[in-house]
Amino acid sequence: MGQSTTMNPLPQLRTVRDGQIATPEPMAPVRGAPPKLVDHPKLPATAQQLLGEAIQVGVLNNSEVKQFLVRIGERIPQLTTRDYTADALVHFGFLTPYQKSRLVSGQTHGLLLGNYRILDRLGGGTVGTVFTAIHPFLDRKVAVKVLTFEGDHRTNTAERFLDEARVLARLNHPHVVGILDAGMAKSEARDESILYTVLELVDGGDVENFVYDHGAQPLPQACEWGRQIALGLRAIHEAGIVHRDLKPGNLLLTASRGIKIADFGLARQPTSTRTPCQALLGTLDFLAPEQLQDPTTVGPPADIYALGVTLFWMLTGKLPYPEGLGLKELTDFILKSTPRRLKEIRSGLPAELDDLIARMLNVNPSHRPTAAIAAQLLATLAAVSNNPDIAELPVKFSEISRVEQLTELVQQLEQTITTKTAHVAEAHASLLATLAAMSKKCPGESDGHQRRISAYVLRLARALGKTPRWIVLTDPNAQVELAVVAAAHDLGLFELPYGLLEIEATLRTPSDEHLYQSHPVRGSTILNVLAEKNGHGLPFLRNLRAVVRHHHECWDGTGYPDQLRGENIPLAARIVSIADAYDRYRTGGQAHVEAMLQLDQYSGQAFDPSLLQQLRSCHHDWDAIFSVIPDTGQSEVIPLAAINRTAVPK
Repeated sequence: MGQSTTMNPLPQLRTVRDGQIATPEPMAPVRGAPPKLVDHPKLPATAQQLLGEAIQVGVLNNSEVKQFLVRIGERIPQLTTRDYTADALVHFGFLTPYQKSRLVSGQTHGLLLGNYRILDRLGGGTVGTVFTAIHPFLDRKVAVKVLTFEGDHRTNTAERFLDEARVLARLNHPHVVGILDAGMAKSEARDESILYTVLELVDGGDVENFVYDHGAQPLPQACEWGRQIALGLRAIHEAGIVHRDLKPGNLLLTASRGIKIADFGLARQPTSTRTPCQALLGTLDFLAPEQLQDPTTVGPPADIYALGVTLFWMLTGKLPYPEGLGLKELTDFILKSTPRRLKEIRSGLPAELDDLIARMLNVNPSHRPTAAIAAQLLATLAAVSNNPDIAELPVKFSEISRVEQLTELVQQLEQTITTKTAHVAEAHASLLATLAAMSKKCPGESDGHQRRISAYVLRLARALGKTPRWIVLTDPNAQVELAVVAAAHDLGLFELPYGLLEIEATLRTPSDEHLYQSHPVRGSTILNVLAEKNGHGLPFLRNLRAVVRHHHECWDGTGYPDQLRGENIPLAARIVSIADAYDRYRTGGQAHVEAMLQLDQYSGQAFDPSLLQQLRSCHHDWDAIFSVIPDTGQSEVIPLAAINRTAVPK
C-alpha cells in the first residue's frame, strides 16, 4: 500500500469535552495496492482479501492466519463473505469484536501503533481517547492513549498531551498509573498525525462507577483508598507537579481493588504557562475555590481539596454542597460558603475523620493538610476501623496531629494560669519555654540559636524603649516578654516533615518550598487552638502569634504568608526578623561586619529601615552575644530569669 504498518493512524478522534466521549468519524476504506492474498486452494477470494488486509494492517500475521485455517478445517469453503470470515476470526479468538468491525468496514488505519495491536476502545480522558492493546511478542495487555491532529502542526491540546506523557515519565509510584512508551505516527493516506502513549492497563474500573454500583463505602475501604490516593499525591507533589483534576473518575481500581491515579491531562508544573490564563478546566464539583478564581496559580492544596470532596463522596454518596444547585449557584457556594460536614450526612464516623475532611475543604489553601499528613491520618483511621480492638497503634493520633499533641503538653500549665493570678507571669514564661522547646526539635532550631535570638531582641528592645517612637517597649516587662516570645518564632516548623527541614533551601523543589512557606500559618494555627481553649487566660499569645505568623513578612510587601507591607507588619515580628537574619548570617560563616552589611543591603526591602538605624547604636552588643552563646551547650528550655542574666549590656 506504500506505507509502513507501524505508521498507520487510528480513526479521526474528536477531543473529549464536558465528559462526553465522541465517537470515531468514519474513515475511507484501505486504498492503494491490493494486499497479498493468502495462498490456499479452497479459500474463497473474499476471505483471501480480508485475511490479506488483516496481515497488512498488522492485526494478524502469517502464522496466525495459518492457525486459523487449520482451526476452520473443512469449513474453509464456507468463508464466502467478509462478515462471515470476520465472525469466524472472532469466534476462534484471532480478532476482537472491535478489530472485526474496523476491518470489515475498511477503517483499518491505526490498528497497529508501534509494536502494539489495538484491541478495543475503553473511553476518553481529558485529552485524547484510550484503547486497550497488546504487545504480540510479550503477550502483555496495555492501555494506549491517542490523539489525532491534522498535519504536523501541534495544537495546544497536542502539547498538553505530550505534557501528560512527560509528567508520567517522571513518576514511579504504586498508586500512580505508569507509562511504558510513547510515540508519533503519520498517515500517508490522510494528512494526519497521531500522538500515542502506552500506559499500564488498570482494568478494575474506576472509583466513580464502583460507588455508583455499590453505594457509599464502608469506613475501612474509604480510609484505605484515601490513604493510597494521598500517597500518590505526595509523590506527585514532590515531583513539583499539581494534578488539578483529581476526581473519582480519574481513580482507577486494580484487580485487588487498589488505587492508581490517572489522567494527568490537566497536570501543571508551577512554572508552566501551558494552560490559558482564563481556562477553567476540570470538574466543577471537585475544584478548589482558588482554582475557580485563577486556575494558573493553584498549588498542591488544590489537589488536597479535591481529595477531601472525593472522600466525602465515597463515604456518603453525596457532595459536601447543598443539592440541586445550578452552575452559578454551585460556583458561588464553593467560593463563599463553608461545605457541609461529614457528620451532617453520615453519623457514627470518627470525629478525627470529620475534622480531617473539614480541614481539607478549608477555603484557605494554607490551612489544608499536606498529602503526607493526610496519608498518615488516613492510615491510622484505616487501621482502627479494620480492628476496633487495637490497643496500641504504630502511630497515635496525638503523634500525627501536632496541635493535639501541643494541647496535651500544656494542660498542666493551664490550671496554674487560670487559678493563681500571682503565678501568671511565671506560667506564661513556662508555656513560652515549652513552645520554644518544641520548635527547637527541628533542624536549624538549636538551643544556642534560640537563646541568641532572645538576647538580640532584648538588647534591641531596650534601645528602642529609650525613644518616644516605640513607647510600647518602655516597660521592661514588655521587653522581656518580647525576648521570650522571640525564641518560639519558628514554632510552625514543628508541624512540617522533618525530612523537608533537612533539605538545603537551594535544593528544595517548588512543592517543598510551598510546604516550607506554610510554617508561619501552621504555627499561628497552633496558637489559635490554645487561645480558643483558654479565652482571655493567655492574652500574651497575641504578641506571640504576631511573631510566629509574620516574622517572614518583608518591609516592601514581598514576604509571606500575608504579604504585609511596612508598619502593617507587627513591630515584634519586624524585630525578630532582623535578629533571625543576623544570626543566620553569622552561623553561615560571616563576620559581624559582613552580617551588618547584609542587613543594610536589604534595608527598605526585607527590613524596617528605622529599626536598622536604631540597631547601629547597639550592634556591637549583638557581636558579643554571638560570641558568648554558642550552639553547643545545655539543651534546656529558656527560663524567664535567665534572659535577664544574659550577658547583654543595659
